[in-house]
Amino acid sequence: MVTRGARQGSRQGSRQGSGEAGHALITALFVLLLVSLAVALVAASLQTAMRGVRHELRSIKLMALTDAALAEALARLAQSPGFTGQPDHPFGGGTLGSEVLQIGAERWQVRAWAHYGGLDRRVRVAVRHTVDGYAISGWRRNDTQLLQPGPPLKAPRGSAAHRPAVGR
Repeated sequence: MVTRGARQGSRQGSRQGSGEAGHALITALFVLLLVSLAVALVAASLQTAMRGVRHELRSIKLMALTDAALAEALARLAQSPGFTGQPDHPFGGGTLGSEVLQIGAERWQVRAWAHYGGLDRRVRVAVRHTVDGYAISGWRRNDTQLLQPGPPLKAPRGSAAHRPAVGR
C-alpha cells in the first residue's frame, strides 16, 4: 500500500528530473549553435583563402605566358630583323601575341601580351642590336588586369618605322 505522501514525493522527483532534462536540452542546443557558427566561420575563411589561391595561380600562369610571348617575339626577331609580330594564338591554355616595330637603326620596340582566365598582362620592351646580339635596353610591364583590349603599339613620330594607322 502506498500512502498519499509517497505519491506526491515521487511526482516532485519526476518534475525535478524533467526540469534538469530541459536545462540539459537547452544547453546542448546552445553548444550545437556555437559549434555550427564556428564551423561556418572556418568555412568562410577557407573559401576566401581558396579564392585568393586560385587568383594567384592564374596570375602566375599569366606571367609565364607573357614571358613565353616575349621570348617567342625576341627569338623570331633574332631570326629575322623584319619580324613584325605574331597575332593572338592559343598556347598553354591561354592566348598570346606580340607586335614588333623598328624605331630606329638597330632598335626595336616589342610589345607582348597574354590572356588567361579572364586576365590580361602586357609587357613592352626596348631592344637594340649590339655586336654580341640583341639586348633589352628597357622594360615596362602592366599589372594583371581584367581582360581589356589595349591600344595598338605606335612608333614615335619621326622614327623610321612611323607610319599612319590606316584602317584601324
